[in-house]
Amino acid sequence: MLRSLRHQIISFILLTLVLSTIPYYFMLSAGSMRADGGLWVLGVMWCPGIAGMMLQFLERRSLRGLGWGWGNTRHQLWSYLLPLAYATPAYVVVWTTGLGGFPNSEAAAAIRDQFGLGGDSAFVGVAFRFAIVATLGVIAGLLSATGEEIGWRGFLVPRLVTLAGPTRASLFSGSIWALWHFPGIFLLDYNGGTPGWYSATMFFIMVLSISFAFTWLRVASGSLWTGAILHASHNSFIQTFFDRVTVPSGSTPYLTGEFGIGLALTAGITGYLIWRKTMREDQLQATREDEDSPATHER
Repeated sequence: MLRSLRHQIISFILLTLVLSTIPYYFMLSAGSMRADGGLWVLGVMWCPGIAGMMLQFLERRSLRGLGWGWGNTRHQLWSYLLPLAYATPAYVVVWTTGLGGFPNSEAAAAIRDQFGLGGDSAFVGVAFRFAIVATLGVIAGLLSATGEEIGWRGFLVPRLVTLAGPTRASLFSGSIWALWHFPGIFLLDYNGGTPGWYSATMFFIMVLSISFAFTWLRVASGSLWTGAILHASHNSFIQTFFDRVTVPSGSTPYLTGEFGIGLALTAGITGYLIWRKTMREDQLQATREDEDSPATHER
């Protein structure tokens, strides 16, 4: 069993990397992540999911067992709200200290014009943008986030939890997940406009930290949809709300966004609290029994 699990994990990582070279090739050729309207970003985000489904079918002649069931709605709600919980403090500190401005009147005007809103209040535009991001934005984000989560949390994490426990599963999956983004950070324009080493370091810390939330929710719910919702919520709130409504100054890129120290710190605190409260080995020992544990079976 353990040898088989190790083989499956290694096979998944290698297949994901091989598949990812295709969309990365086209993005590198174009010199931008935004090439062809972001089509190749969508493609690379589905590579882990395709790899996971291929290997699951080869292993079981079925796609069952990846966590397609919904699970407890309470866990899905946690998935939706957690990005707001760790992102809001980071941005509020930047806004209140003057290290970044709020609100961004240009972004507010753009959303007012797009939807034909009257008046000239920046706060009306910001409030409307938040409403759109919190609903339609998260729903649209599921299109790409689900591709990653079928692989990372549907296939990989349950096997890592069975093999090594939730703590090491979070550390290992978070590290692989972060490193998988590094070509975009170092070779393309997926960064905060800061030196590559800085963007990569802050991004790595953030991803490693939130991986504890992804693992906890996957194990507790038995559903990969916790990962998909958390992933879509994170991308939508941070990339299309908080970053857009912040007025950058000289130091802002070092503080905000997925490549800033602010989010690395708040995500780090969140990850630590989740680990301390829910992910000690003795608390989740039952999840390590076998591959048909609550981390993998259908609900």
